[in-house]
Amino acid sequence: MATPLDIDLPALAEALDAGPSVSCAYYLDRLTGGVEMVLQEAFDEQALFADVRNDPARYRPLPLAPAWLRRDLRRRFVEAQVEAPHVRVQLLEALEARQALGGFARLLRLHPTLQEGFSAYRAQALAPLAREWLASEKIRARLLGADQEE
Repeated sequence: MATPLDIDLPALAEALDAGPSVSCAYYLDRLTGGVEMVLQEAFDEQALFADVRNDPARYRPLPLAPAWLRRDLRRRFVEAQVEAPHVRVQLLEALEARQALGGFARLLRLHPTLQEGFSAYRAQALAPLAREWLASEKIRARLLGADQEE
C-alpha cells in the first residue's frame, strides 16, 4: 500500500474556502501534497503553468466550498470564538450585508488574533469536506494540522 500523502490542512482549507474567482484557481499536487494557486490570466501562458496544465493526473483542481457553507462556517466561528460583544455584532452584521464574505474578511483583518483563530477554526471545520474530496479522488492522505490524524 502506498504511503499516505502529507497535506497541510490549513493550506487545503484556505483553498477550499477561497470561493469562486476569475483571478485564481487551486490545485492539489498529488506528488508532493502541495496546494498550488494558479493565476487564471497566466494559466494559458506557454511556460509559467505548463506543468499544471499538461499533467491533470498530478495536479487535481480543488473544489470550492459552497457559499452557504462558507457563510455558515463564519457564523459558527463568531458564535463560538468571538467574545468581544461589539466585534461579534460587527462580524455578524457583515455576514448579513451585501458582499458578506468580503466584508467579514475585511473586518477580521482588523483583529489579527481573531484572524489566526479563524484560520485554525476553518481548517478543523473543513477537514470533513477535505477528507470526502480526497476519498473521491482516491488519494490516501494524512492531513497535517488536523485534530484527528487518519
